[in-house]
Amino acid sequence: MLPAVQTKLAAWVMQRINEDYKVDIQVERVSISLTGMVGLDGVLIRDHHQDTLIAAHEIRTPLLDLKAVMNGNLIFSNIEADGLMMDMKTYKGDTLSNLDVFVSRF
Repeated sequence: MLPAVQTKLAAWVMQRINEDYKVDIQVERVSISLTGMVGLDGVLIRDHHQDTLIAAHEIRTPLLDLKAVMNGNLIFSNIEADGLMMDMKTYKGDTLSNLDVFVSRF
């Protein structure tokens, strides 16, 4: 599959995940190798206050089940990241951290 098609398909999957789970995940580019390795470039996850929760230059993971991912079931065996930044915090008035809120939506 051409990289542009992979990125377009990933944008559709991300839109479904964002809508279904009420999260804000953005990915600039996606690549899927013949061996099933998925590369996500320019990853940005915003928390429920629209601040950056997680950002990464690149995330790589083996794709275990494409059909499951397309249905919103995000199950990965391991994840590697380059340029990873995470800003976990608990906002005033909240009882859960922004990461706990994000995870609870799944």
